[in-house]
Order: sequence, then C-alpha cells, then structure tokens
Amino acid sequence: METLLYYIWQKQHYRALTPVGSLSGSAVEVIDPGIRNTDAGPDFFNAKIRINGLLWVGNVEIHAKSSEWYVHGHQHDRNYDNCILHVVLKQDRPVFTASGVEIPACEIEVSPEMYDMASLLSRGVGELPCACRLKDLTSIRQHGWMDRLLVERLERKAGDVRKFYEMSGGDWSQTFYILLTRYFGFRVNNDPMERLARSLPLRILQKHRSSLFQLEALLLGQAGFLGDVDETAADYVIRLRDEYLFLKHKFGLEPLPGNAFRLHRIRPVASPHRRLAQLAAIWHHAEWIGDACLKSNYPDDLKPLFMPEVSDFWQSHYSLFGPEGETRPEKGRISEDSYHLILINVVAPYLYAYAQERKIPLLAEKAVKLFELLPPENNRIIRLFRKAGVEVDSAADSQSLIQLMDGYCTSGKCFFCHWGISLFSLKK
Repeated sequence: METLLYYIWQKQHYRALTPVGSLSGSAVEVIDPGIRNTDAGPDFFNAKIRINGLLWVGNVEIHAKSSEWYVHGHQHDRNYDNCILHVVLKQDRPVFTASGVEIPACEIEVSPEMYDMASLLSRGVGELPCACRLKDLTSIRQHGWMDRLLVERLERKAGDVRKFYEMSGGDWSQTFYILLTRYFGFRVNNDPMERLARSLPLRILQKHRSSLFQLEALLLGQAGFLGDVDETAADYVIRLRDEYLFLKHKFGLEPLPGNAFRLHRIRPVASPHRRLAQLAAIWHHAEWIGDACLKSNYPDDLKPLFMPEVSDFWQSHYSLFGPEGETRPEKGRISEDSYHLILINVVAPYLYAYAQERKIPLLAEKAVKLFELLPPENNRIIRLFRKAGVEVDSAADSQSLIQLMDGYCTSGKCFFCHWGISLFSLKK
C-alpha cells in the first residue's frame, strides 16, 4: 500500500489532501512533493508545502496509518526531525519527533479506481498481474518502454562482463573464454563450467589448438570426467585419459572433482561431455574468436565459428561412457537455437562491455543491432507476454520483456514500470 501512496504523492494523483489534527482548517498547498528517497530516512526530501500562506521546505513521511510512525520507531530517530508533513490515509493518532515537536498531518484521499488498479497490479506477483490491461497501451507506449528495458538489460549484463574482465586481469580474450565456457553450462552447469575455465587458462588451450584431440583431453580431463576411466572404456576415451595425464603433468593442472557437474536428468544432447567436445571444436577452429565477434556485422558471419563439426567420436556419442548411436546429420554441432542464445547471452553483452570500456559508441550500437537481427527466444516469460497481446518480433523484444519480468514484475515494482504507470494514468 505504501508503494501506491508514494506514487500517488509523487505524481499528485490524489483526490483530496485534507489537513487533520493540529492542522485542521488550515490552507495547505503542495508546491513540490519533493525527491523520492529509497534509502533510510523520510520518504521524500526537499518538499515545498505552503501552509496558511507560509512556505515550508523540508521532508515528507508517508504511511497508511499515522500510528505506523511509532511502529517504525521514527519518534526516536533524529533523521525525522525536519519532517514538515505527515501524509496518511488515516490519522489515528498525532505523532511527534525525537525533539517532541508534533508533525503536521494531512489525510490523502485515493480514488476507488486507483485502489482497483493497485489491487489488480498487486495480485499474482511473479507472473503478469497486468496482463488483461496491456491491450489498452498503444504500440508507441509499449515499445518506448521496451527500448529502455533493452538498454537496462545490456547494462546489467555488461556489468557482469566487467567483473569477469577485472578478475581476468584486464585480458579481454580470457574474459570471452570464461563467458563462453560458463554459458556452455546452459544454466544447470554454469558454475562448474566457469570453475573449469578458471582452472584451465586460455593460453594453455591456445598452445594446443592445432590438435582437436588434445583440446578435448584438456577440457574433459580438467572437468574431472577422465579420472575414473579404466581399461573397459572405449579406446578413444582411454587415449583421451592418457593424453590428459601427460598434459596435466606438463602444465601442473589440478582437475575439478569428479562430481562437480550435474549429469542426472539432463537430455543426452545437452550432456556436459558433449558440450565440452563442442567447445573444443570451437577453439580448434577459431583462435581469436572474441576478436572475430568484435569485427562481425551480421549473425551469420559467426556461424562457422560457433557451429563447427566435432570429432568423429562425438558425432556418434553423447557421453564418454554411453553406447554408440547413429551419426547425426548436424555432425554434433550445437543447434541453431543454441547458437542464437550464445549471441544473445555472450556475444552481445561482451560487445557492449568492450564498447563501454574502450569508449566505442558504434560498437555499443552494434550490440543493440545484433539483438534486433536475431529471432526472439521462446520461453515461459515470452509466451506469457505474447498471450497478453504483446508483439515479440526479435531478440531485442524478448530480452526487454525478460528484463521487465526479472526486474519489475516478479518483485511487484509495478509503480516503477512505465507500463504500470501508464495504466494508472489511463485509470485516473
């Protein structure tokens, strides 16, 4: 309720403001509602209120009931001594500062329509409480907010990239390697994939990139998957084990524990064994893939780099220890959908972060353009918005809506959402 009151006070969308208590009968005019404070202290700073012709400048505190002043302990907090007005739905008792001064109060009247909209937007937090009203928004209103959400999402993801960059000692190639390897965990194994990349520096892979077999041995062995291989395994797997033992000794490597990765309830095509074989193929075919991403202008330019054929063994196997299956027509490559997700979740944020670090505006624009050129994701969130009538034509749209859901809908921040604010304005 207080979030609604903050919005109504800030936008001056109340029906009436009635002086009560010691202020009863006074003439009260709001010149400036003040600046919203989201930290400790009064709810609004530097408000300007004219009371009986005299201009007061100070802070405003807002509650549903005035007695909440005492529930929150404001009567003991000197930060509230310069409050000039207490705005409440109901004045059930007068309130005093730590200095013993009574705070003037006004009751705020909210229209039934605003209550109805607040009730609507407060129900079903975590899904899409405004779904039945989104059709009331014009396309311009919808896409104006979505454009801002896309930048917001890119900023957040670029922040994550910068953290990896700092942890990589300012090495952009190592940063891209960690980002890509982590993403190949495809959510369930992201963390162990990142640990793998940190324990096996890119420089070691680059020394052996001419040999796909050695790259597989390094990645699979360092992931802890070759430690239990015995003589009953396939000949190729035994050879991988022996090669890793040699390289482990050569570089002084310490593999991850054998149980670091989640293997159960994962579709065969998404097996970590197979994902690492695909990663090995990528680094085998492209030494400076991060640089290639910086120079590319279209999604299809990068497809040969991210979708190379894997070795013969992995064209007929999903795991190190599984049975041999039929050769798949895609030659063990990642799927087209997975390729698009890599561009969305790895390449575009990398470009944006690099552009910010090096101050290259055109590169930042290219990151945004990449989203516009890619098809939208198809997940639960996107299906939810589509069902509500929102058009989703590109990855720019889908990423905007994912940011909206993650940053606003699931935490009930309807009054900070431009769509939510617009719906309130339409209902005012």
